[in-house]
Amino acid sequence: MLAVLDGRHLHDEYYVVYISADETRDVAAALRGVNRTWLRRRTEAIDDTDYRGTRDHTDFEYTWDGFGDVRALYERDAAAGRAELFTAT
Repeated sequence: MLAVLDGRHLHDEYYVVYISADETRDVAAALRGVNRTWLRRRTEAIDDTDYRGTRDHTDFEYTWDGFGDVRALYERDAAAGRAELFTAT
């Protein structure tokens, strides 16, 4: 999904991902449709041995809070016509 790690990758060794202003608006619109119940079901369906979370209530609350921050970022930037740039090592 474009929200975090999809988009135009600008570096080969690190995540440096560019998402255009048009894509930022699209992501903001898509994230509006995600509610707590949907995210809870998706989180509970994770079947990945590499997942390091505890999959308990605290883990989900941490995920939900983080999701709210990401959604708010996209809402602000979409309203301002901004692109996104994510970095991670």
